[in-house]
Amino acid sequence: MMIGENEPFFVKNYTTASGLPNTLLVKSSGGSKLNELFFGVIPQVMPTITSYWLYRFEINLRASAVLGVVGAGGVGAELINQLRFRDFPRAGTVLVVTILMVLIVDTISAAIRRRIIKGREIKV
Repeated sequence: MMIGENEPFFVKNYTTASGLPNTLLVKSSGGSKLNELFFGVIPQVMPTITSYWLYRFEINLRASAVLGVVGAGGVGAELINQLRFRDFPRAGTVLVVTILMVLIVDTISAAIRRRIIKGREIKV
């Protein structure tokens, strides 16, 4: 599902990058199509594509908790089981761990995006 969902986005990024200055520079200096791809297109589209991958990962992490509540398993199923057994401290722990996981993934992905776009060291 995720590959089919992302394909139009990646194709759009590739087609817009193929006419930008880096690509034209590689073409005009006698580079092959492979050189054009590696040195012209990929450096231009990688920040956008990586940002989208990380965004989808964050969405999947959040969705796993929600889908588990409605019966699909995962973190949400653990939360529902603890609530059914009236074990509220454990249910609270599941909620806190889920929130912390989302915050950690969000912080790491923001640092990775910053590193790719600005080209600086990662400071978490």
